[in-house]
Amino acid sequence: LFYIWQVQIDGIDTRDFLRPSFLYADILGLFSEFLLAGVIAPVGEELLFRGFLFASLRTKMGSWLAALISSLIFAVLHYYSIIGMCSILLFGLCMCWMYTKTRTLWPCIILHAIMNIQITFSGWYLFATSPQS
Repeated sequence: LFYIWQVQIDGIDTRDFLRPSFLYADILGLFSEFLLAGVIAPVGEELLFRGFLFASLRTKMGSWLAALISSLIFAVLHYYSIIGMCSILLFGLCMCWMYTKTRTLWPCIILHAIMNIQITFSGWYLFATSPQS
């Protein structure tokens, strides 16, 4: 459903963002994608956007505004469509809330990793063998 909305509203085909080398990756290529999407990106992004940016802004302007600003920056840097940016903005706000409630980045890192792995591998599974239309 998300894919259909994205194509209809933004005219963007998700396959345009998948590298051909990823679409036809062997086991080593898939492992490297797993490592990048499931470990490196979540750890780095949560440290940067929640651990540093959100935490720094929160001391100056309060939690809600800090969460909105840090999540908006997070979403803009992940921009590939309006719908995608809105969903990433919402994800960022949820991560800020989770970080505030738990006072640790680990739940955020784990959820971020799960989301990235699901998105990466469902994209590979759905589009690796489907022809572009």
